[in-house]
Amino acid sequence: MDDYVTDAIADWAQERPTLDTSPMALISRILRAAEIIQSRLDAVAAEHGLSHKGDMDVLAALRRVGPPYEASPSRLARAVQLTTGGMTNRLDRLEKANLIVRRRDTTDRRGVIVGLTAMGKDVCDTAFAAVLSEQARLVQVLSDDQRDTASVALKGLLLSLGDRALPPALPSI
Repeated sequence: MDDYVTDAIADWAQERPTLDTSPMALISRILRAAEIIQSRLDAVAAEHGLSHKGDMDVLAALRRVGPPYEASPSRLARAVQLTTGGMTNRLDRLEKANLIVRRRDTTDRRGVIVGLTAMGKDVCDTAFAAVLSEQARLVQVLSDDQRDTASVALKGLLLSLGDRALPPALPSI
């Protein structure tokens, strides 16, 4: 069975047979898979009252630091790879939904601390379990070995592109 990328590569082979489209085969499939996966995970987040998976990512970043489930907005922005302006929009939405609270940082008068509410923790726990279930469903077509091989290969690609873990892990405040 052919996919969109197979058709595009065939078209290029017809039009420009001397071009090496092998990188396009991989990159295009990664990008298309990412778009489809993001759409499916956004739908799961919406089932739990969230605007999209990005809101779930913020809740999860707070949840995984452990009690008292707090972090600065800039630390959260780094954790979910978002600009501080984008983070402000997400925090506004999550605060309006009573899933997070913002308070003044007692150690820095200019700073703000973001914390999960009890409802935010509950939503996060339920939604995160649903996201994991959907992720498992999405990759069930692959064997364990194929998933492991793909994961290792993509990690290598990401590291070569400069992707790195946050230094250090999100601290509990």
